[in-house]
Amino acid sequence: MFNLWRLPWMSQVSRLKSGASKREVENFYDVTASSYDRLYGEEQREKYSEAFRLLGNLKLSGVALDAGCGTGLLFERLEAFREIVAVDISRRMLSEARVKACRRQVHLVRCDIERLPFRGKVFDFCSAFTVLQNLPNPEEALRELERVSSPKAVLAVTLM
Repeated sequence: MFNLWRLPWMSQVSRLKSGASKREVENFYDVTASSYDRLYGEEQREKYSEAFRLLGNLKLSGVALDAGCGTGLLFERLEAFREIVAVDISRRMLSEARVKACRRQVHLVRCDIERLPFRGKVFDFCSAFTVLQNLPNPEEALRELERVSSPKAVLAVTLM
């Protein structure tokens, strides 16, 4: 499905956040959740715009996975999907996302992207924006995204 090569940057990705543990990352996002949209919303929306521009005229439908959904800023871009599953490790980020999810078919799940609690090949679109640099093992997260992606799924990932 996906060709997952060991790219030179892969060994450096987890160091972008100074080797923070998952607990430290969770705590950081719990603390910043209430101000995240104000501080980073514009930057995140620019990433989404560029990613969807690059996807061009692909027909996006089915079930989407927003891995590392944060406050749910991406939900408005996922309107074409009949169902959205949004996961994050931070309880407070998911609380913020709940507000944006109320008008959409969004299921919020608190979990670790390196161990997704879903059966294989169920998602037609998977995104992980601004997630991999926070992980001790980004390759494991990519393998998990591959595992849960349907054979013709689209995967959108950014670093930083």
